[in-house]
Amino acid sequence: MRLFTVQEVAEKLGTNPETVRRWIRTGKLEAVQNSRREGNMITEEMLRSFLNNYPKYAATWSRTMGENALPGLMANASMSIHRQELVAVLTAYSGKKLTKAELQNRAQDIIDQQSASIMRKEELVRRLQSQIRQEREELEETRSYLDVLKNAGTIRRRKQR
Repeated sequence: MRLFTVQEVAEKLGTNPETVRRWIRTGKLEAVQNSRREGNMITEEMLRSFLNNYPKYAATWSRTMGENALPGLMANASMSIHRQELVAVLTAYSGKKLTKAELQNRAQDIIDQQSASIMRKEELVRRLQSQIRQEREELEETRSYLDVLKNAGTIRRRKQR
């Protein structure tokens, strides 16, 4: 299990280390402290829990960490970001900061973004399924070669006797 320092978490979330310490003090973010000298350490599980509760930071974490992001995090962050955008748009509309037409346009933009995101993920799934099929075929071919080798060895042994 990987441990993160307050400084590492702050850098990856684009915030100040003191903000991370405040989250720890207020209970928003769990941490362990083995000694005052080492400071607070955050486990992957503690970080995942925090990021699931605060999607804004989950998106930032995933952007800065790329493929090293915590597994399964980006899908949740992506969906939560769309929900956050929709809530912001609806709040602006209810506060009369947007007209009905502006609200409809923004909502349509969010729908378009979500649709594009789904299409990209479906394409990725298709490519992965194709790779899996190809690898299975290669695996079967390798197994066949192994069987041939096993049988060839048996035939040679019989001839030697």
